[in-house]
Amino acid sequence: QNKPVKHWVEGSQEVDGKVALDNDVISAQVTSDLPNPSDLAHKLSNVQVIDDYSQFKDHVKTSSIRVLENGTDVTSQYTIEDNAGTGIITATRKDPSTTPAGKVQMNVSFQINADTPSGTKLVNAGSGTLNNETVPTNNPIVNTYTPTTDKHWTEGSQVVDGKVYIDASETHTDVTMSLPDPATLAKKLTRVSVTDDYSKFAQYVDYESAQVLENGKDVTSEYTISVANGKVVATRKDASTTPAGTVDLHVNFKIHSDVASGTSLVNSGSGTINDETIATPDRTVKTYKQDTNKTWNV
Repeated sequence: QNKPVKHWVEGSQEVDGKVALDNDVISAQVTSDLPNPSDLAHKLSNVQVIDDYSQFKDHVKTSSIRVLENGTDVTSQYTIEDNAGTGIITATRKDPSTTPAGKVQMNVSFQINADTPSGTKLVNAGSGTLNNETVPTNNPIVNTYTPTTDKHWTEGSQVVDGKVYIDASETHTDVTMSLPDPATLAKKLTRVSVTDDYSKFAQYVDYESAQVLENGKDVTSEYTISVANGKVVATRKDASTTPAGTVDLHVNFKIHSDVASGTSLVNSGSGTINDETIATPDRTVKTYKQDTNKTWNV
């Protein structure tokens, strides 16, 4: 009896119920049983495998489709139709009468769209057809994750966006990004980086130093920090061991002593996990230059 099954997979590992990040490539697998042709009263007239991604078709793009019989790639022996409008992929054997005993498997890779809201459930369905009998699969899910980012001018634990700094003062900025729970991920993280973009006011300040904190703990030594072209970029040396929580890039600048009063220092930033970069809001402070005047009174 044909009992097709459906799974989300990462390599040979089933990852049903796990979390995938926007822009990640995720893989779905439909496996259907094939009868022993020597046991059949009549040769097979129709062999089909279907991946039904209609419930999340607006959140992905198909990147590859392969068909295997008993572990051997037989994609060329199937006619494959991917209807992006309906979200249905159909693999139909060109010559069903020569189908071997065992299992047929369709492997489909999808790339998650960058604008998919965090927490979106990707519910995947499917079916297997032998002759005129179609049997549906189970409907496994994966959930999506999008990091959140933010940026502020700070003094200790106090946010000072929109405030005024006197020339020659030391200033501080923080770029923060949320981090997913590694235990829930379909695959390990490959890149974690945080960027402070001070290019809009680089001519008015000197970069002094930067620190990186994860959940309040100084982990600067676990990051490579580069400073170039008005950007401070902190990249984790081993992204796969990143903990759940929050990463914070703390940057220290010193304002030049000759910056005109009322100059706006507009600071930007971003956070990157794997192939997705999320920009922060821009935050601004203004400068104040103390002017003195001396006269003789007679």
